Amino acid sequence: MRIHYHATRDQPRPVLIGFTSDLDREFFEKLITVKDIGPMVAARALVAPVAELAAAIARQDERALRQLPGIGPQKAKNIVAQLQAKVSKFALAREGSVDRAGEAPGAPPAAPGEAAAPADALRAMVWEILVKQLGHRPSEASQLITDAFRRKGEIETPEELFDEIYRGRRP
Repeated sequence: MRIHYHATRDQPRPVLIGFTSDLDREFFEKLITVKDIGPMVAARALVAPVAELAAAIARQDERALRQLPGIGPQKAKNIVAQLQAKVSKFALAREGSVDRAGEAPGAPPAAPGEAAAPADALRAMVWEILVKQLGHRPSEASQLITDAFRRKGEIETPEELFDEIYRGRRP
């Protein structure tokens, strides 16, 4: 069992906030960098899955963000303005599909002692291109990438990933 946490010190009293995955903790830490979003507001806002929140931020859906506890119109605008370009990695994750290490399923297994960061960077880069340049919806882009890695687990370059994505879309 792994414990993922964030300890606040700048609050009137110290608070320990726990997370189910390292990915959730990392998203939380990005969220508290936004103006007027402190640890307690961010913790209350994480009632929705991180992937959904990240997708809402990526598509500039301030209305969806305003539905979260403690997030009003101005905070929603600040979140979108400050995090839109930084959430692609989190939008790839799906509820229930992130393992204990915070990796999406289908990711190539890391060799012993090797970090999975290159695979995450590859996923994030391709997701961003699919959404911002090729016009795919964030959820569709995430699914295309996940499906490509399921079909062929040993993908090392963006070109290989695009080939596998579009190979899988052929009738």
